[in-house]
Amino acid sequence: MRALTLKNISIASKELVNICANHGIALVYTDFFSKTYTGGAVRRLKNKSILIQIAPRFKTADSFWFTFFHELGHIFLHSKELDFTDSDNMEINKYELEADEFACNTLLPPEYLDEFEELKKILDTQKYVEEIKKFSRKVGVHA
Repeated sequence: MRALTLKNISIASKELVNICANHGIALVYTDFFSKTYTGGAVRRLKNKSILIQIAPRFKTADSFWFTFFHELGHIFLHSKELDFTDSDNMEINKYELEADEFACNTLLPPEYLDEFEELKKILDTQKYVEEIKKFSRKVGVHA
């Protein structure tokens, strides 16, 4: 799934639906979640299947991929707790942080983090863009 980040988002998002379906996960793209700042959700349906919903919160590829892997993180890390909703509950916030970490580590493996941080020190915009593109090819994700 991570390799799909290298493809055009409109093509990759369709392929992702099929991959998820082959693994028993329904992936749907929805409008914004009314009165929320939520870009995605995951839940277990009555028939025990799993549904991931992705909304176009920021309309950018990086936001899409982070949201998708965040929700996938909930499935891998919190499968027994998929019926919770966000709140001020500290246990739920812990789940959110763990899902964020899963998404971060999926998109940017920890062994590349120091190298990535060094790129932030490049002040010349053109050189920065070139180095980010080179780095992203090395890591195997879209810039």
